[in-house]
Amino acid sequence: MTTIPNPQIYRNAIDVIRERGWHQGDFFNDDGVAIGGCCIAGAIRYGTNGYPSVPSDATDEAEMWLVEKVLGAYYFDWVMLWASGGCADAVGKWNDAPDRTKAEVIAALEAAATAAESARAASQTGGEGRG
Repeated sequence: MTTIPNPQIYRNAIDVIRERGWHQGDFFNDDGVAIGGCCIAGAIRYGTNGYPSVPSDATDEAEMWLVEKVLGAYYFDWVMLWASGGCADAVGKWNDAPDRTKAEVIAALEAAATAAESARAASQTGGEGRG
């Protein structure tokens, strides 16, 4: 079973995208002076670790949760997911789809936060976590 991540990770990522912008093609847009827009994985990492290309156990868990609970319909089977390079690559490829929008990215992060909140509440009351 996947560890239930802290929902604040996703809320922080939403703030990063709203404040810095959204980016496709890499973790972030770096003009040599400041970090600009971030992709979905970059925003998760920046909002958690302070830098968009530095992973941690918390960001790995958050990316896995995002794939399992929100992006699962995009990755119709685990073979396709792992063939794509794992969760960070899977999240990045979803983010980089040519028709992807900033609104869809924010909605995915919001859905992941809501699913994590629900699962945490259910686990505290002894219920089954449903994401």
